[in-house]
Amino acid sequence: MPKKCKRCHWSGKAEQLLSQRDDDSRCEDIAAIRFNIKQEYACLCCSLLSGFLGALGYHGRPTVSVSRDDDALVLDEGVGGKEAQRMILYTCSSDGVSPTDAPPFAPPRPAVSCDTSSLQVVDWVRSQMVRCLGNHSRCHMFEEPKLPTRLVHVNAFGDRQDVVLIESSSIPSSSKYVALSHRWGETQIQCLTTAATYAQQRRCITWESLTLTFQDAIDFTRRLGMKYIWTDSMCIIQGDQDDWLREAGNMWSVYQNAQVTLANVHARDGSQGMYSNSARESAFLDRIRFQGKLFQLYTRPEFPSFHDWGPLALPDEAPAFARAWCYQELLISPRVVYFTKDEVLWECFTDMACECSGVTNGIDVDNPKINHIAAFGEEHDQLRREVMMRTTRTAFNVMPEAGSSTMDLSTEEVRRQYRIKQWHNVAEQYTELRLTNVGDRLPAIGAVAKNMQVARQGETYLAGLWSGSLLDDLLWFPMVPVGHRFEPFYYGSQWVAPSWSWASCWGELQYYPLLVEEDASVVAAECSYYNDDPFVSSRSGHLILRSTVIPFRLQSMLDKMDRVSDERGLATECATFVSFLASSPPRFWKSRPYYRRRRRRRIPMPPG
Repeated sequence: MPKKCKRCHWSGKAEQLLSQRDDDSRCEDIAAIRFNIKQEYACLCCSLLSGFLGALGYHGRPTVSVSRDDDALVLDEGVGGKEAQRMILYTCSSDGVSPTDAPPFAPPRPAVSCDTSSLQVVDWVRSQMVRCLGNHSRCHMFEEPKLPTRLVHVNAFGDRQDVVLIESSSIPSSSKYVALSHRWGETQIQCLTTAATYAQQRRCITWESLTLTFQDAIDFTRRLGMKYIWTDSMCIIQGDQDDWLREAGNMWSVYQNAQVTLANVHARDGSQGMYSNSARESAFLDRIRFQGKLFQLYTRPEFPSFHDWGPLALPDEAPAFARAWCYQELLISPRVVYFTKDEVLWECFTDMACECSGVTNGIDVDNPKINHIAAFGEEHDQLRREVMMRTTRTAFNVMPEAGSSTMDLSTEEVRRQYRIKQWHNVAEQYTELRLTNVGDRLPAIGAVAKNMQVARQGETYLAGLWSGSLLDDLLWFPMVPVGHRFEPFYYGSQWVAPSWSWASCWGELQYYPLLVEEDASVVAAECSYYNDDPFVSSRSGHLILRSTVIPFRLQSMLDKMDRVSDERGLATECATFVSFLASSPPRFWKSRPYYRRRRRRRIPMPPG
């Protein structure tokens, strides 16, 4: 039996090279070693680690603690004055290495260009589009031959870089276009289309007036071989309320019918551009012989995963994920290319892929787009079953029908429950996000609601709620102190939503579980809207319910503030609670927490 290396603890077995497990299967660090980068080591593992550290620039004689976590080598925090890093060790598939031949500690991966403007990236995106457009029926399910009102023509002047705004009625209805999703930020946009600039925009939009993000997106559109791009700042007349309301109601059609949506997720504003040229390139480590074959080893930083994108995921790497308008654009687009600071990623309604893995990852049941598309129709019963059985999101747990201990995941009742829960999930995610204009609270989610209308035929959309599940949809509560639960639903002189809609409160919300039994009925529920479009801005609303009346009193909680103090020891502004006078609280309240907030202690419902 080979002796274990005293320096790095390697057992000498090839399958345990750079592994955390020793001969006794006890978990320990690969190494806590003082390396001389220039020294040659007889131990292969020491040699690899030395080359690994040298590739990262740790020259001299640093003391390094290296461990292995799944596919990554982790350098402990504080090494060489640098923060902890997660590095990938791999062989390159472009060298002809196959998964069956590669060393287990260095699986084959494609070479990442690290320049998202490169021809390699364009070819990769084009191949993903061809595969999706030709093979994915799910990604075509909502498409219709309809163009946005206006588009930007990117090839109008031949060899000149300038572009022009056109009315889409002047081009064939079968024309294809790209959509852009990005964060406006604080940068002043010179190329805005307004009533004053509209005529000039129809003649020419100069290249110099475009932000760097627009220039990059137009360049990528041209290189994909397409003529048109849609972006809100140029295709909607800014400052024209009538045009804005009309076009805001078309957002679902704009993004749903685009050939592809380019998402600039890494830039905080237009001045940073869509392209990136990462300094975190791959580094050649060494050549090793494994099972009689010679392999070249490479290392690079581990890239963050964007496929489980949540509303507030990766705030530094993807600030666009924190914007409410971007959330709906990415959710309803059938095909999205994410431009990150390291690589590009692909996502559609069927599967997902990234440059760094070179493989299509299939269905991710925690992905927001998959959760969304699973709400539509019998044809997605299998997808919905996978989401409900495998997801980590407890929101999608469903209850067996009365008198049954098992759940048939293909019944209409389960489809109905899933649709309700998915809408609640969307509302919870959406309300975590930021909006510049408070009046956009409903319009910025209107495209998702319009999309959901396809699955909720015969139901009426009521300012963020649905007539077919109204009692369940009313079970929202804001993640702010109860004393501020109903903040004013007029912001200045602007109406936002009726008080019974979650859109009337600013900030996050959460939903209670669905009702087991309904103790109330809806007498009347109506809203009126600008342009008579329920998916844009509401003007008024009223709701009448019929239910059992429960006597109660409001009791001051000022003397109980210590019960609802937050983790910093600061008292909340909760001032009252409901104390029922009946012999027992109604059935609905028995298992419901009275007050809940993330990162705060639950306060149980006071007894009757």
